[in-house]
Amino acid sequence: MIRIPKLSRKNWIIFIFSLLVIGYLIFLSPLNKSDRTWYKDLEEALVAVPFETKALYDVPESVIFDRAVILGEGKRDSIIRFFYSKNDEFYFVIDASLMEMGFFYYFSVEPIMINQNQGYIGRSVENEDIKIIWVDDGVSYSIENIGSDISEEEMLQIAASIK
Repeated sequence: MIRIPKLSRKNWIIFIFSLLVIGYLIFLSPLNKSDRTWYKDLEEALVAVPFETKALYDVPESVIFDRAVILGEGKRDSIIRFFYSKNDEFYFVIDASLMEMGFFYYFSVEPIMINQNQGYIGRSVENEDIKIIWVDDGVSYSIENIGSDISEEEMLQIAASIK
């Protein structure tokens, strides 16, 4: 016989709400569309994004633009994500959006300047992840290493060279 534990009303509400959110993210969210278009050409991706954004043209040695994808729909709800690789392995990702970006709770954050714009650098307290966020001409940008061995100094140089 299976015993179902008793839950308080509050816990049942949290449980049901969680199921609804997960269902939405899996089945209805525009961020999870399997038919999204991947762009292998940087210029083609920049033309397709529904807002004007800057891009990284001066890439570090041996780093190449790999691909881009547009997540979300509409001008205000879209994110363009640029993937860059080095030696055939993921190296870093750059996001641009009209939405405000932020950090996960496990990042230690401090203010910095990127091209005379206020920004923030976050360092994960759990692993080696680094994320830099700033706003330029109304567009929010971020660069993340997500597990690669790119240095913080190189990430700052890349952020400064996005024009």
